[in-house]
Amino acid sequence: MIVVSVCKYKLHEEEFVRPVVEIVSRVEDVEVVRIDEELDFKGEKVIVCGTALKDFEYLKKDVSWIKKCKSYLGICSGYQMLAKAYSLRLERIEKIGVYEVKNVRQNGLTSKKKFKAYFLHELAIPEKKYEEIEILSICSEVAAFKVKEKNFYGVSFHPEVLNPEVIENFLAKKI
Repeated sequence: MIVVSVCKYKLHEEEFVRPVVEIVSRVEDVEVVRIDEELDFKGEKVIVCGTALKDFEYLKKDVSWIKKCKSYLGICSGYQMLAKAYSLRLERIEKIGVYEVKNVRQNGLTSKKKFKAYFLHELAIPEKKYEEIEILSICSEVAAFKVKEKNFYGVSFHPEVLNPEVIENFLAKKI
């Protein structure tokens, strides 16, 4: 299992990467790589973590490698990168704090119909109909989505804070 850090500053990894690694390492071996390394994860299961609110360096990077992954979970920044890989429009939707999320489609990330999630972002996918993705959850934005025909998921919230089952279910292949 590969966990990708998109943090511009290594210090931020304590907040955004370490909690994800702790959840993953309970289930399987984990390798952490930084976004500034050359990425090519053909056939690998990958989780891309979030980063600090004003850190947007990751959006300047090539995201073509994402489509070569076996399965992908994008958390916040990773959600935004997945959106970029599929040419989905990100809008300035600032959300900081705990908000209620509503599942609009049954999915394997979480079985709850409604749940509280922690958000920390400035960009998200606006709530509307898309051909490339299935919207799984909403919260005045697309809070979680799945790329059609792929095992690729994006969540705009931080499941490592309040919803570790999202990461655990991704790892357990319940989705």
